[in-house]
Amino acid sequence: ASWMPKSENAWVVWRPGGVPTACRAVEIVGFDDEHLLSHAQALLEQAPLQRKLVGRRMLAVSRSLQQRLWLWAYAWQTTGQAHWVQRASLELQTACAFSDWNPAHFLDVAEACAAVAVAYDWLYPALDATTRQACEQGLVRLALEPAMAGGPHTRWMTAQYNWNQV
Repeated sequence: ASWMPKSENAWVVWRPGGVPTACRAVEIVGFDDEHLLSHAQALLEQAPLQRKLVGRRMLAVSRSLQQRLWLWAYAWQTTGQAHWVQRASLELQTACAFSDWNPAHFLDVAEACAAVAVAYDWLYPALDATTRQACEQGLVRLALEPAMAGGPHTRWMTAQYNWNQV
């Protein structure tokens, strides 16, 4: 995604205010608040995501969910403006109402889970009780329960490849 650092040496660090920013060693990667906020603004007009498989995967939806939620959470953290939380709440409630996050391809679940969990954390003080409950129940129903149920779609738990860290 164009809003993410391209460097393999990038990682997330925390500024004193608790807002994440992409950094590479000591040097800041060229993504400032203005760049991130303009991307967040451009996403505001888009309709909430829908559960849509492309072939057997939902990964594009999960990754779009990450981009939207993380940018809007960042925007709220940096500006304090309520419209970021309102739009993120709509997206959170919509995603947590999906029938599933496609456990047949568990990377889809992991990416959607990460999107919702990080947004829930970053936006928690501003989320209303309905959105908090939707997130809590959605994370359990759509991510934790399928993971704990076992079966062929959870082979990532014991396999030796990059899905383990997601």
